Amino acid sequence: MSAFDPQRTYLPYRGKLAPLGNPLGITVALLSEEQFRQTQADSMRQLPPESAPPFDFFEYFDAIPAADFAGCESDGSVSYVYEDTKGRFQHVLFNTTENNVFMVVVLDVTRHEVRGHRLLNLNALYGLDEY
Repeated sequence: MSAFDPQRTYLPYRGKLAPLGNPLGITVALLSEEQFRQTQADSMRQLPPESAPPFDFFEYFDAIPAADFAGCESDGSVSYVYEDTKGRFQHVLFNTTENNVFMVVVLDVTRHEVRGHRLLNLNALYGLDEY
């Protein structure tokens, strides 16, 4: 386990090409649609990807089961980070191999813990064209 560097940003993180299991025994939680929506506000503000995460959570991402990616893969890059208006939750959107499909890791900023994760398929949700 690496020490958390408070100067680390979201931008340079590159995880594994695909989740390889959970050798550290980290507890992961696949959020239901309702649980995911409870962490969203009517208005979420986008944070710059070079901003620092509130705590180290990258091992959580590495522990997400491959099945939760529903056939997608991720190189661990982050393009978008959103925060609710109260500053309690952050949604970190990890890119996948599918256009407009992200693995979202939800951070509870006030508790310094990961709330869970959910695959966000904007193509299916909003009828977007994949290309």
